[in-house]
Amino acid sequence: MVRILYIEDDPEDFQIVQSYLRRSGSDFWIYQANTGQAAIQFLDTNSVDCVLLDQNLPDTNGLVLLQEIKIRIPELPVIMLTGQRDERLTLGSSKLGAVNFLVKYEIDSKSLSECILKSLTAQPEESHAKNDKRNVTSFFENFSGVYQTIVETMTEGLVALDMHKTILYCNKRIDEMLNIAPQSLIGQHISVLFSREQYNHFVKQCGSIKSNRTFKYEAEMIRRGDSSLPVLISHTPQFDRSDTQIGYLFIVTDFSDLKKARDALRRQKMKFESVVKSSSEGILLVDSHGNIRVINPAGRRMLSSLSDSTSRRQISEIARLSIRTMYEHVFTQSANSIKKEVSAIDKSGRTFVVTFSPVTGQDMNADMLININETTEMQQAQEQLAHSAKMASLGMMAAGVAHEINNPLTSVIGYSELSLMSHLPDDIRENLNTILEEGERARRIVENMLEFSYDHATDHDFVLINQVIRITTKLLGKQLILGNINIETELDSIEPVVCGDKGQIQQVFINLIQNAYDAMTASAIEGVITISTVVLADNQVRIRVQDTGSGISNDVRQKIFDPFFTTKAPGEGTGLGLSICYKIITKLQGTMLVNSKPGVGTTFTIMLPTVIDNSNEQNFQNNVANVAKESAGLSGRIAIVDENSSHAHIGELFTQSNFKVTIYSDETEAMDVFTRNECDVLLIDIKRLNEIKRRMNNSSSRWKSGIIFLSRFPINAHVQNLLSEQGFHCLAQPVRGDELVTHVRDIVIKKPGVG
Repeated sequence: MVRILYIEDDPEDFQIVQSYLRRSGSDFWIYQANTGQAAIQFLDTNSVDCVLLDQNLPDTNGLVLLQEIKIRIPELPVIMLTGQRDERLTLGSSKLGAVNFLVKYEIDSKSLSECILKSLTAQPEESHAKNDKRNVTSFFENFSGVYQTIVETMTEGLVALDMHKTILYCNKRIDEMLNIAPQSLIGQHISVLFSREQYNHFVKQCGSIKSNRTFKYEAEMIRRGDSSLPVLISHTPQFDRSDTQIGYLFIVTDFSDLKKARDALRRQKMKFESVVKSSSEGILLVDSHGNIRVINPAGRRMLSSLSDSTSRRQISEIARLSIRTMYEHVFTQSANSIKKEVSAIDKSGRTFVVTFSPVTGQDMNADMLININETTEMQQAQEQLAHSAKMASLGMMAAGVAHEINNPLTSVIGYSELSLMSHLPDDIRENLNTILEEGERARRIVENMLEFSYDHATDHDFVLINQVIRITTKLLGKQLILGNINIETELDSIEPVVCGDKGQIQQVFINLIQNAYDAMTASAIEGVITISTVVLADNQVRIRVQDTGSGISNDVRQKIFDPFFTTKAPGEGTGLGLSICYKIITKLQGTMLVNSKPGVGTTFTIMLPTVIDNSNEQNFQNNVANVAKESAGLSGRIAIVDENSSHAHIGELFTQSNFKVTIYSDETEAMDVFTRNECDVLLIDIKRLNEIKRRMNNSSSRWKSGIIFLSRFPINAHVQNLLSEQGFHCLAQPVRGDELVTHVRDIVIKKPGVG
C-alpha cells in the first residue's frame, strides 16, 4: 500500500484526485490536510510515502510549506499539484526539491498514478544537483594551474550549468560584464540573468543544441541596475567520462560595441537605401549578363519607358546599345573610373542621358552601375535660353530698325495726315488713306518685333470690337477676293467694348485672317472665313475666326503659339504672327484657344472682358463726342526741337489747329525759350532728359507739366513709370498727329490762362 498525504483545502479537488487513484488499479491510501499547519502535525505523527502539494493554502503557500517539509524529511518525495502552470513556480519548486510539477486539469488516473510510483524510486532532485555539481566542479578541480589561469583571465565570460540550469561556476569576466560578483551567482538559477522574454529565448535555444556541438546565438543579459547587455552566447553541452550529459557550458561575449557598430551600419544602410529610393535619378546595378540586381523606383519608371524588357528583369538594350557593348566600352579601359554616356529618347519624346560606369575592377563579370537622368527640362531650359538669346538678337536688330525707319516713317504718316486735311479729289484721298493705313501697319510691325524684347507700355482706350472687325475686313477684302476667298461676318447687334490698344487688336484680326487665307490658298480650294462676335451675360465677348481650310494636325497645333514656329516655306513667314496675337490677348486678360481637325478647318476662339456695360453704349458714344467738343477753340504756343527736319508736318498740323508753333534745330535755344516762359509746350527728344533735369527748378512745376518727350525707341514699363512719377509725358515715334494733339490739349487745358 502506498500512503499519500494530499495537502489541499478544496474538497472537490480532493475527491477528484481520490477517484483518479481508486481507478488506477494500484493500492493507494490517501489522506487530506486542508492547511499547512494540519499537514505538519500529521507528518510529525504519521509516516507517508509521498506528498501531493497545492500552491494556494489558507495559512501559507506551497513553496514555503515545501521548504519546511524538505527540512523535516529531506528524502520524502513531494509532487506539486496546482491549478495553473507557472514557469517561476515550476523553477522554484524544482529548486526546493520537488520531484515533479503537475497541473490539475492536465492529469488523469494513469498519469497521476505513474508519476507517484516513479517518485518513490527516483533519487531526490537535491541529490541529482549535488552529483551534477560534484561532476562539473570536479571538471574544474582537475584543471591545472595554467588552465585555471586561462579561464579566469579570458576576455569572454564563462558560465557552467547543471542539467537543471543552476549556475555552478562563473569566471571573473562575468563580474566585469554584468557588474555582479561571480560567487553570488553560484547556486542561482540561470533565469536571474535574463528577462522573462529573454529567458524563454534562452530555453528555446537550449532545446536546439545537439550532442557535442557548439550552438551560437544572440541574447540580452541583465546587468545590475536592470540595464541590458547585448551578448553572443556560445552554448556547448558537457559530458562526463561515461558520455552522460551533466550540464552546459556557455561562453559569453560582450556584443555591445559590435551591436552598436552593426546598428550604425544598419542605419547607414537604411539611409543609403532611402536616398537611393527617393532619388529622382534612375539607379540600376546590373551584372555582365544584363540582369538587374538593384533598381530604384525612378529607375524602374525610366527604364520602362526606354525598354520593354523590364518584365524579364534584364536590359538587353538601352538607347539601342547592348549591355555587352557597354561592358566593352567601360571595363576594357585602363582607368577604373571610365564612364560612357549615351542619349536616349522615349516614345513620348522625353530625353534621357544614360551613364554606364564600373563598380568593381575591370573584370567582365563585375557589376556595372547605370544612372539614368531625365534631361527633358534641362533641354527645354537650354532651348529657352537659346530662344532668349534669339530674342535679344531680335531686340538689337529691332532697335536698329527703329532708329533707321521710325524717322522717315513719322514723315510718311505725318504728311499723309496733313494732306488729308486739305480739299482733295476722292481718289487721291483714298490713296492717301491707304498710305496712312500702311504707314500705321509698318509702325505696328516694328512694335511687334520689339514686343518680345521690351515690356513697353501701350495705350489703353475704349475699343469697339465690331467696328475694328469691319475696318479690317474692308482693308483685306480685295486681297481675299483675288485668292477666291469669301469673308463673312456675324456680329452681335450689341457693340462689345473692351479696353485695349486699337492697333494691337486690329493686328490680331489681320494675323488670323491672313493665316486662314494662307491655309486655304495653299490647298487651292475655294474657302470661306467667318468672323462672329457674341456678347455674353458675364460681361465677356466671344470672338470666333473660322475657316474652311485644310486644318492643323495635333503635333503642329501644340506649337502654333510658339515664337518663330512656322509651317511656311523659308522666307514666307517669320513665325511671329500667332505668338504676337496670343501675347496681345493675354495682356488684355483674355484667352485664345484653337480647335482644328485636318481636312475640316480651323476655329480660333477669343474671350475678352468688356469694360463698359453694353446697355450704356450710347453713354459711351456721348462721352467721346463731349471730349471732342471740349477740345475745340483751344490755342497755345508750342516749341518743337527738330534736328533733322522730320517733324515739319507736326508744325503745320498744330498751326491748322490754332496753335502757334516754332521749330528749333538747336535744342539749347528751345530750352531757353521754354525757360523764359515764351512757350506753353516743349516737344524734345528723350535723349535730352538729363539736360532737362539739370535745368529744372523745384519751385517750377511747369518744367514737368509742359514737356513732351519723343523717343525713337519703345519705352518700357519701368521707364514709363519713372517718367510718370516725375510728371513727364513721353511718346514713342512714329506718333500719330491726333495722339500728339490729344497730349498737347491735355497740357493746355490744365495751364491757367490758356485758351
